[in-house]
Amino acid sequence: MINKMEYKINNITSHVESGETEAALDILVELYKINKTTKLNDAIVIKVDCEENNRKHHTGLITNTEWQLKRNNINFSILSLIESSSHLSSNVNGEVPTESSKSKKKLWFITFFVGCTILAVSLFFHYQNQSNPKPSQSENIQNLIVDNLGIGIYPDYKEVYLKRNLSKKTNVIEKAKSFIQQISFFDDKQLDLNAKIYRDISITISYKILSLLSDNINEQIDYSAKGIANAENAKMLMSSIKTLQNIEEAKDIQTWADEERHESRIAVNEFILKCVNNKSGGAVTREQVIQSYNLLPSKQFLTEEGYDEYPIIKWFFQEFKQIK
Repeated sequence: MINKMEYKINNITSHVESGETEAALDILVELYKINKTTKLNDAIVIKVDCEENNRKHHTGLITNTEWQLKRNNINFSILSLIESSSHLSSNVNGEVPTESSKSKKKLWFITFFVGCTILAVSLFFHYQNQSNPKPSQSENIQNLIVDNLGIGIYPDYKEVYLKRNLSKKTNVIEKAKSFIQQISFFDDKQLDLNAKIYRDISITISYKILSLLSDNINEQIDYSAKGIANAENAKMLMSSIKTLQNIEEAKDIQTWADEERHESRIAVNEFILKCVNNKSGGAVTREQVIQSYNLLPSKQFLTEEGYDEYPIIKWFFQEFKQIK
């Protein structure tokens, strides 16, 4: 007979196999709380990692591919962790862990060690920031982006634009407008280069959202034009990295920008905005749209990152048939 522990572990495995990572983690954490196992902290580390991965994906700061790769690693960590905990259920039946489970424990330990290292670095910077009486403008702007664009706007925007859940449309538009107003108040002199890049990319994304959701052609032209201008600002900020006098600082910022793939992020959002502007009869020419398309990282980029689901991208390939 399957005991309760085995049942819950099987349930976790089923959720992982179905791609329901968050549900699997919820059960895992609750299971370890009930059994008061030392694995609880390990499960919490994985859960925090998953939440951070989702936040980055929702803000558009990582691609679908990057998000999925990280998610696969998280799923592997979950399975490795429950395998290493198999003694909790096997001891009920008097069974002894196999060599296979021992080897997986070793594999899990390596994964967990890396996860703890990442978490330790994050906590270091977190508590370092906490030592300041007041958060800096750069910290404020990053929190504002995550809380608003990442959590409050982007997920609902995709529901409206891709799944046509129009009940959320007005709310998303108003939130995007409010976010742009809030984030535009920050003084450039008080922001480091990282924060400026984040700001202009997030404003670009917000104008993309507004241009795609608006039913008014004049608004589509206006929003897309403003988004394109912010994309240009973001590109200039990216170019300014190499002009920094502090070489080590320049290397660190460039590494950060490369890891976050900000150039690709700017390129694809600018391309979408130019498509909207051209379709709506704005100042962007067909040649400029094609030029923007050619600046994408690869010809398969739109498909690989899931943008081919966007109605505006379907319009582009229909309107510019010679591209294919």
